[in-house]
Amino acid sequence: MSVLPEGFDPRAQIVGIIDLVSIAAPSGLARFMVGQEGVFRDRDGNAWYGSQLIGASALAWSRDGKAPAGSLTLSYFQDPTAPDLIEQLREGGDLEIRGAPVRFYIQPVNDHTELYAPRFAPILIATRAAGPVTVEIVNDLQRSLSLAIEGPVALRRSSRGLNYTVADHARLIGSPNPSLEYMPQIARPEEKLFG
Repeated sequence: MSVLPEGFDPRAQIVGIIDLVSIAAPSGLARFMVGQEGVFRDRDGNAWYGSQLIGASALAWSRDGKAPAGSLTLSYFQDPTAPDLIEQLREGGDLEIRGAPVRFYIQPVNDHTELYAPRFAPILIATRAAGPVTVEIVNDLQRSLSLAIEGPVALRRSSRGLNYTVADHARLIGSPNPSLEYMPQIARPEEKLFG
């Protein structure tokens, strides 16, 4: 089974893959081209904006008991005469995107003309959940925005922190279980239950 579409020739003289990322932000879907400059329009006419200021960690897969995470980072110099980008994102609510889907695509290219008129649609290869956005202000002008991306099964090794109580059962499945009202909560009771 191949991820690449039918009609794509991996042995052609020109073979290229463009890395694309989309983030479902509160203000709308944001599309980025990772590590490339310019604007790429896919087969459906959607614009993917690229800049070498945008960096992404390697996309790792879950195996051997690990749930890898990653990040997308934008490092830039704030123009003193322009509006503050971080404040604009805060006002628009785009810094609060924890849990939003982050989708990774590849765009196969077999010819230079496909950069301007692609034959194939972008291919979805992974979907992850957005974590928190961290802001780093290095000095007066140098800024960095970093979006953490959770692994496919984040926190699978940690305990849920739930007890066998009516309230915790309701949090877990959405409905309370009244029979848990008398469930002991102390592992070492003062009185012995039997004998």
